[in-house]
Parts: sequence; structure tokens; C-alpha cells
Amino acid sequence: MTSPFDGLPDIFIGTFGQAVTLVDGDGVFHETRGIYRNQSIDALGMTQPVAVLHVTTSDAAKVADGDAIQIGDAWFTARVEEPDGKGMVPIRLEHRDGL
Repeated sequence: MTSPFDGLPDIFIGTFGQAVTLVDGDGVFHETRGIYRNQSIDALGMTQPVAVLHVTTSDAAKVADGDAIQIGDAWFTARVEEPDGKGMVPIRLEHRDGL
């Protein structure tokens, strides 16, 4: 059964996403797009306590917990979380020093 919201993950990624590289446990590189949110504190004191990458469910299937992710020049270790039920999966990111 289709929903009017089925295409939203692709729209969000296309609008707000940036290029990222997922590196699986076998060392295979997968180029994709994701919505990256770095740790931050905004003007109202609201915090984003950890860096997070949101990817589509199909892209999340290419990376497992502990795999490497490259965003720009920065490298991270993936901590994959449960799908949000709307076609997206948040991945918590821990900084690392390259592959």
C-alpha cells in the first residue's frame, strides 16, 4: 500500500542532504547523500548533543554499527539506530581519525 508520504525521504535528502561516503565492513565505499547534523548549541541554548546523519532506509542497509562514514574531510564511526518508520534511519556519529 502506498502513502502520500512515501517520497518524502528522497525529497528531504535531495533538498537538505549532502554527499557522504559509507564504508562497509568489507572496505567497500558507497557514495550517497544524507542529512548531517553536527553537535551544536543554538542561540536559544537548545543542544544537539551528538552528531547525527539521517539516511534513507535503503542506504542504511549498506552500513552496519561500527562501520566508517566520511562527511567532507571528517571521519566518523557509525552507531546505527532503529528506522523512524517514515523511510529514514538516524545514525549517531562518533569522531574518528580516518579509516
